[in-house]
Formats: sequence, C-alpha cells, structure tokens
Amino acid sequence: MRILLFDIDGTLIRSGGAGRLALLDTMQSVFSISEPGCDINFSGQTDGYLLQQVLSQNDVMPSLENMQRLVEGYLQRLPTWLRRCEGEVLPGVVTLLDRLQAEPQIEMGCMTGNLATSARLKLQHFGLWDGYFDEAHLFSGDECQGRDQMALAAAMQLAERFVGLDLDLWVIGDTPKDIQCARAMGAKVLACCTGEYSRQQLQPHQPDHLFGDLSDVDAIAAILSTSGFPA
Repeated sequence: MRILLFDIDGTLIRSGGAGRLALLDTMQSVFSISEPGCDINFSGQTDGYLLQQVLSQNDVMPSLENMQRLVEGYLQRLPTWLRRCEGEVLPGVVTLLDRLQAEPQIEMGCMTGNLATSARLKLQHFGLWDGYFDEAHLFSGDECQGRDQMALAAAMQLAERFVGLDLDLWVIGDTPKDIQCARAMGAKVLACCTGEYSRQQLQPHQPDHLFGDLSDVDAIAAILSTSGFPA
C-alpha cells in the first residue's frame, strides 16, 4: 500500500495570507492589542508552535486558557479571511489528485502543520476536501510543536491502521521541514518549489524528486503511481 501525504499551504494551495491575517484579527479583537506583531516565518511550522509564538511576541502569556481563546477566535475568523484574500489552487493539483485517486493501491492524506479544523476549512474553501481527503487521513499540528513529532505520530497511526501491509510512505511538500519530517518517518519525498523556497534552497536537502510545481502531471503521477509496487 502506498500512502501519499500532501502538505497544504504552498503545496496544494496558496491562501493569500488568510491565516496570518486571521491571527492578527484575533489578537486585535480578542486580546485588545491595537497593533499586534507577527514577525514569524510561517512556512513549514505547526500551528501549535505558531500560536504560542504569536502570544509571546505580543506579551500575552501562552497559557492553556489564552491558547484556547486564540484558537477559537482564529478558527472563527479564518473563513472570512479566506473569502477576502486572493488565494488559489496551485497548478496541476486537481488533475494530479484525480489521477492518483483512481489507483486502488494508493491512499491519499494530508500531513500539515495546520490545526485539523483550519486544514479542513482551507481545503473546503478551495474545493479540495470532499472527494479527496477526510478526517481519517488528516495528520495535523494540533498537539505537536514540531513537524518531526507530527510525522512520527502519523507513521505510528498508519502502521496501526494498516497492520500487516507493506507501507510505502511518501510526503509531497514545499519546505525543508517537509523533507526533514519525511525522513523522520522513513518516507520518500517529492518536493515542489511553489512555496517560499526556491529550487536552489530545496535541493541541498536532497528530496527524492524536485519539481518547479505539480503541473507536470504525467511525470509526477508516474513517480507516485503504484505501478510495479507489490499490493
């Protein structure tokens, strides 16, 4: 069984900054901070880490209560900012997902630093949830501070779910952290340069395959296909 785990932001979609704006909106509205700071590189991070950093940067104690207030406010405001921002589904994504979904020995899922709910909201907004992904195949950054921890937890869950099957794990992502966490879980990596990192920045991290984007569907599907892989 081949398991394909897609990152979301920068790999499947660009949200146009909706997540960052929803966080800033929440800091203003919920925590009454007139000009909240958010000097953080979001790329490849988990939301669990980012939320703590946003609170700390704005001198708000990252207590459990404040984290809950921030999460609730963020998830409430995210759909509004997704509608306001000019996001997009990235090139080749829909055609590639359709092609891979037709293969019986492939299971597709998402492994993302997003909270599970924010991941679903983003994918629903861009029409990539129904028919492609579901809660059972979503591995998210709700409880994890780092991508490696999240990847190891995902690998354990998959091993328990597919007991007795030979699993061939792949991660499809756009950041060095996607490559790093794939190695932590023993997965192969197909990286794409559709996020904040260029080919020159991703190549030194030695992904198994590296593409400019996912638009070369025939070539990418040939790599990710289960042809020749034992059932």
